[in-house]
Amino acid sequence: MNESCGCCEGTEKITPETTTNRPGLNGLRYRVGTHATFFETMRASLSGPPALTGLTTREVSDPAIAMLDAGATLLDVLTFYQERIANEGYLRTATERRSILELARLIGYELRPGVAASVYLAFTLENGYVTDIPVGTRAQSIPNPGELPQSFETADPLQARTEWNNLAPRKAKPQFIPSYEAASRAKVYFQGTATNLKTNDPLLLVYGNAAGAQIVRFTDSVETDVAQSLTTVSLQQSLNLVGAALINRVKEISAQYLALNTFGVSENTQMAQRVTGLLRSVNRKLSTNMSGVELAALLDETLTTLNEEHAIAKEGEYAKLEPWVGGLVKALGSVDDELTGGVEGATILAARKATSSTGYGEGF
Repeated sequence: MNESCGCCEGTEKITPETTTNRPGLNGLRYRVGTHATFFETMRASLSGPPALTGLTTREVSDPAIAMLDAGATLLDVLTFYQERIANEGYLRTATERRSILELARLIGYELRPGVAASVYLAFTLENGYVTDIPVGTRAQSIPNPGELPQSFETADPLQARTEWNNLAPRKAKPQFIPSYEAASRAKVYFQGTATNLKTNDPLLLVYGNAAGAQIVRFTDSVETDVAQSLTTVSLQQSLNLVGAALINRVKEISAQYLALNTFGVSENTQMAQRVTGLLRSVNRKLSTNMSGVELAALLDETLTTLNEEHAIAKEGEYAKLEPWVGGLVKALGSVDDELTGGVEGATILAARKATSSTGYGEGF
């Protein structure tokens, strides 16, 4: 219990005390009183009410004064926690981690949970072993003088083999040449340095047996890297970037399906007008100088629209429009498949080399 000093002023009403605080404090004063101030204020108030004029004792042993003492104790505890709660409402004065967490959540921020230290572990197996390393396998560091060892456990199951002991990272990625890049590709890569390729040697990129699925390119320069066992071949720019065969095929398909009478389709229907307008637009955009990427993009855009029209015709059970649009989609789709390969990549054959070479990707 704290006693207030009343030697100079006598007993007086002290509470409630002010709770105003200046900015920038590391702790807020938010108590309107303590046990001593509450007790003194209540004793000073006894002389006010007329009904209490007969209560003249101020001894703490008196039951009435003891009750005031108990009330002051209750208010002391209440204001103590009230002040702590007020301090927990501000980042500068909060002392509890939960208070910081809740304040951060007001602006949508979540504290990340604490994590233990982590390391990458490398396991080495004896010869002839193939095994699984289960979760929780324990490993321990070798401490330096004056330090303690650190223990770690694996977080995921691992497969382990002896041949993986000295596994080196891959320094190159497999070469991938889609057919629509075959005519405009700037470089190709061969494994090894004995390709015997020279400037102006032809290279044949094969994507299938169909007409237009083989593209011939000519060597511009050859660079060898003995250390990496790699040959880099720069290619000459093709005069015909896509090939007249594919472009002519698109034109033939367009002309075939523009002949509406052949399919018994009336040119007065809205769908027929939309599709024929699309085909005429494709014909205007076709050019013998266009690249494979440009032709592929044009066909993809056209097929997207035609597939939508075909779905409408199919749903509406249009007896003549549905097979007409469906056949057009199939015909142009075959050209698109041939252009984009329908296969993983081209087989690269050197014209003057008896055996094929394995290439590296441009990510080398």
